[in-house]
Amino acid sequence: METLNFTLFMILSVAEVVANVILMFTIFRIPKKHYLMHAVFMGIVMSYISHNVRNIEELTSFAIIIQVTLQFLFVWLMYRIQVFYSLIISILSYFIYGIVQLLLIFLLNAVGIIEMDQLSTNIYIGYCLQLLTVILVIIISEVLERKQIGFNFVPHSEFAPIELSKGNILFTVVIVLCVVAFQMLYYFSVKHNFLEGFIEWLIISIILAVVLIFLAIKKEKSDDL
Repeated sequence: METLNFTLFMILSVAEVVANVILMFTIFRIPKKHYLMHAVFMGIVMSYISHNVRNIEELTSFAIIIQVTLQFLFVWLMYRIQVFYSLIISILSYFIYGIVQLLLIFLLNAVGIIEMDQLSTNIYIGYCLQLLTVILVIIISEVLERKQIGFNFVPHSEFAPIELSKGNILFTVVIVLCVVAFQMLYYFSVKHNFLEGFIEWLIISIILAVVLIFLAIKKEKSDDL
């Protein structure tokens, strides 16, 4: 049974990473050529590390910041996207993916398909949520691509010059603050009761994502905020 659970965890977690990469590349209109195998490799590494982090009590509360950092490093070093833009697209796509999953949980609970307490007691419901999120994110990515909705400000070269404008500095500061805030929410949800603070966590997560999207739109329209 333990082997089966590990196998399911790895397969679905890898699928989540791949779906996240698809979403990221779609939102920022980055060419998807040769990205799939890289995304699978990235998913295997991140999923294996995530599995081990979950088994270490001292690290469980910091799972989000560990995953975000890993995603940023992979995007920067493996996809060879300039470090500043790697930070932006990694964090923004992670936030959007997370919000899609939180909204899915909220809707399934609202219509009575799942109960909140089942999330911590039934791992197979968690696996089903992972699968549904992957499918939903891929559908959203397909719609965004067909409608040509996304941002064009991310250069496709790691050697792209970066100006230390007030806009870029502000964007970086806000991104860091959002990650810290999201990590603090997750930390307290793990230490206390995730289920009781779910609505608050969802609302704050949406607000943080909206702030990041607003800054991305401003950057798309101008070289400076």
